[in-house]
Amino acid sequence: MRFPSLRTRDLEGRDRILPEDLPSGRRVILMAFQRWHQLTVDEWNRVLDGVRQSHSDLSVWEVPTLSRAYTPGRRFIDGGMRAGIPDVQVREHTLTAYADLRKLARKLDIPDFEAIQVFLLDAEGEILWRTEGRVSDESIDELQRVLASTDTAGALSDSSGS
Repeated sequence: MRFPSLRTRDLEGRDRILPEDLPSGRRVILMAFQRWHQLTVDEWNRVLDGVRQSHSDLSVWEVPTLSRAYTPGRRFIDGGMRAGIPDVQVREHTLTAYADLRKLARKLDIPDFEAIQVFLLDAEGEILWRTEGRVSDESIDELQRVLASTDTAGALSDSSGS
């Protein structure tokens, strides 16, 4: 299954379409739908910092995903998030999406918006692995196995995109 095209904007104000506009290599997408999901996203980010050290082509992208109904307040909402993140690199890797949530849920087989969705994509945007909710030893073990099994493909994609 391919990750669908999704219009986003990073917290530095640059528009990006996922997954096409992301750098080559494998990508972890952390999709959050509720304000309280931030604690879970932060937990995943802490664990993924260590995982990235072993996989040089891996990048991590936080995607707060809101209903299109909130689009008129985007400047205020995104500005509030930006103000709370002093690190420019984190702001560049935080991509807000204002989308038709029902349509997105159908395309990604998301049962509800009560838990974050975590996706590992290859360089072409194919979903290699996914889970939802809080980080666990099992989920990290599964992710590590998939990363190890696709290391050669990821390294080839990374070197050919340079």
